[in-house]
Amino acid sequence: MADTLQNNNNVSIQLLLGGHSFSKQIAARLTELDAAEHITIYVPTSKSVAVPAEQYSEASAAEHLAALGSAPSAEECIVVDCPTEGVVVLMALERSLHDEIEACYGGKVEYRSPMFMDDAVSDGVTLRLAHDVLYIRLYAGGRMLLAEAVAAKSDADIIYYLASIDEVYAIFNNARAHVRGDVKRLRPVAKRLFKHISCE
Repeated sequence: MADTLQNNNNVSIQLLLGGHSFSKQIAARLTELDAAEHITIYVPTSKSVAVPAEQYSEASAAEHLAALGSAPSAEECIVVDCPTEGVVVLMALERSLHDEIEACYGGKVEYRSPMFMDDAVSDGVTLRLAHDVLYIRLYAGGRMLLAEAVAAKSDADIIYYLASIDEVYAIFNNARAHVRGDVKRLRPVAKRLFKHISCE
């Protein structure tokens, strides 16, 4: 579990929830945020799906995740990222963590996905690796064609998912990969696959 606090009114907390509960350590850090007007919580999880904003409804949220093979468990609830680039991102979040945060901060909290932490590009692929989750967005002619979050515990996972996208869109030869997040781990893999990459 990792958390990052910024000392301003827009606070970002990054939580890795892979089997971990909402620990007292995180709870203690959250008490530092009582004076903040707004709290942004980034939820890095492969149980994420991007849905066109016009197709989203609270009633259909679980169905969208289930269709992706990432249905929330009984111990999870669904949180929703605000619309970005015409889509909302639905994320499964540990229910006990959600309930404790909401009890403390209620209307101050906004849940976000690392999928849209980075600016859009006109053409190419944005790759962000965060806590063993790879966020992939593909753009062509200023349009977003694809947005996905996949579990990436090994380099083989990264190669497998990118190769499956390459079969459809031929990204390795034709698209620049914009590498972000855990660049140290992601850059060597991207360099093997793509003709053109840039790291930020």
